[in-house]
Amino acid sequence: MSNPITPSPLRTIEWTPPTSALTRHTPPQFPAKLEGDRLDYTADFTQFLSDINDTIVSVTVTSSPADLTITAWATGTSSQTVWIEGGLSQTAYLIDFNLITAGGRDLNAEFSLSIVDEVPDLILVPDNIVDTEDDNFIATEDGNFLAF
Repeated sequence: MSNPITPSPLRTIEWTPPTSALTRHTPPQFPAKLEGDRLDYTADFTQFLSDINDTIVSVTVTSSPADLTITAWATGTSSQTVWIEGGLSQTAYLIDFNLITAGGRDLNAEFSLSIVDEVPDLILVPDNIVDTEDDNFIATEDGNFLAF
C-alpha cells in the first residue's frame, strides 16, 4: 500500500554511516510515539548516497522486537518513509532498513524508536524549520512547518 503523503519534517532523520568498523555505532533515534499512534517516519539517506552517486531501488523494513506494525512505505531515490503503529509502551525498538541501490550496494541501516506512555513536553525541531525570536514556529495554511 502506498500513501501519497508529504513526510513530516519532525519525524525525518538523516542516516550517517559509522565512522569506523571498530567503533560502536549508535543508531539515530526517531522521535518517540505513543502505543496507539500510527505515524510516518522517514529515513533520509541523501548525504550518504550523493557522496557515492547512487540511488535506492528497493527497501525492506523490519523491527526488533517484531511486534511493531509497519503498514506501508514509500520509497524515494534517497529516502524511505514508513508508517509505524503499535508496539508496547516503555519498549525501545530497532527499525532496520535494508536498502538495495542502483549501484549494487546492500546497506543495513538501523534507527531506534521508543514507545512511551505520554509524549514529553519537549519537541525536537529540526534545524531547518523556521522559527521566530520568541521560539514560535512558522507554519503554512495546510499545517506544514516552513523549512529552508
